[in-house]
Amino acid sequence: MNGIDKRRFHRHKSRLPVKVRIPGTDNWFKSMVFNLSRAGACFSSNLPCSPNEKLEVNVFQIKKLIQASVVWCQPVKDLSLLAQGFKVGIEFL
Repeated sequence: MNGIDKRRFHRHKSRLPVKVRIPGTDNWFKSMVFNLSRAGACFSSNLPCSPNEKLEVNVFQIKKLIQASVVWCQPVKDLSLLAQGFKVGIEFL
């Protein structure tokens, strides 16, 4: 990328708890947000996600759910750094 960051918004490192689910289901999974911006976030997951998959996100234990779409999902190579096996990048809708 030649040192140029193509992101639209600055990312803020975090360790915030998050709950995520597939819309229309009652199965929430708990995770941790690694970074957060006005447009999206990166969190850990023990299940792989597919690009364009829709998710509902509850970051601050608020009652309003945030609609999001998966942009990317990558396996974590060093599981000693992370208890869950994937990092997922999402864009808020």
